Amino acid sequence: MDRSSISGTTERQRAHLQSIAALGGLARAARHDSVAHTATARSAFHERHFIDQVDPDRTLDEADRLRRASAAKRLHFARMAFLSHKARKANAAARRPLRSEPLTMSQSLQVVLRRRIPSTTRLARETTDDVVSRWDQSL
Repeated sequence: MDRSSISGTTERQRAHLQSIAALGGLARAARHDSVAHTATARSAFHERHFIDQVDPDRTLDEADRLRRASAAKRLHFARMAFLSHKARKANAAARRPLRSEPLTMSQSLQVVLRRRIPSTTRLARETTDDVVSRWDQSL
């Protein structure tokens, strides 16, 4: 459908059209191999991005160009994975409360036990507290 005809639609009509398009996309994915369907686009991206990056003037022989493009592609995705890991780690650290001093051994034991024993029941809370108090007494 032409975008100009969609621009005059209301928000409700646009949502309806998006739902129909989503159903069509899911039906296509159910009937056809999505890897084969997107192979042309992936190949074009590979050609345009990685091969142009390693050999913009096309001076290398084909085998060397493809080998280098493959290495550039692996580097690209490894770098993305590294940055993703770094961002997840920073987000996790930002969510964690700051402590002015390190945990004592009994506090660490409490943390471990509370993670392993669901503290929803009174028995679990008593068990955790008993283990921690016995630990403190043994020191």
